[in-house]
This record gives sequence, structure tokens and C-alpha cells, in this order.
Amino acid sequence: MKKVLIIVSVVVIALAGIGVGAYFLTREKSPEQQVVGTWYDGENDVTIELKSNKSLKITKESGESRTGTWRIAGDKIKFTATSGPKAEGELSTGKIESIFFEFTNTNVSYALHDATYEKQ
Repeated sequence: MKKVLIIVSVVVIALAGIGVGAYFLTREKSPEQQVVGTWYDGENDVTIELKSNKSLKITKESGESRTGTWRIAGDKIKFTATSGPKAEGELSTGKIESIFFEFTNTNVSYALHDATYEKQ
């Protein structure tokens, strides 16, 4: 009887461990975690790297780049580049695979065009 109780206990603990592991592996990341990484606009050949410390780097095809900061405000991501444009993009619910950025301050010397950026 003791052996059966021990076996049942081990099985229950193992199943609980598997369930907890599956929960953490399959749960969706927060929008903030999902946007960290490299985003690319193939039409204009521009790369935006969003870092976990809220800094960013924008690099054009020519190699010219700007740094700046980003933040999430509600369902939008906003960023400002030093000596460059400001932008805003709406975040989709669920898995974020692309962001359409609309740029303001486009009269600056480092102007960018509104475009869809794909996660790399």
C-alpha cells in the first residue's frame, strides 16, 4: 500500500511539474518583451533595434545611424531618435510580428518614411 501511495504521489508531482512548465513555455510574452529585438523595413532598407533597456538604434541602408529611446503607452509604441524623427506604432494584440510606424518630425536631416517593420 505504501508503494502505491508513493508511486501515485510521484506521478501527481511529475504531472504538476509538467503543467507548470507548459504554462511558462506557452504563455504569451508581454508587448514590451515582444518588441525587444531587431525590426526591418525591406522597402526602405531601414533597421530599428529596440533594446530591453529602452534604448534604440536606427540604421539606414547607407550605414548612417541614430540612437534614441522607446516606450510603450497603452496599445502603442513610441520612440524618439536623437537628431532624428519621432514615431508611433500601434501594437496588435497577441503575437506581435510587424509594426507600422508613422513618423513625425520628418523635416529633420534624418527623415524616415511611414512603413511596416517586420520582426527579424
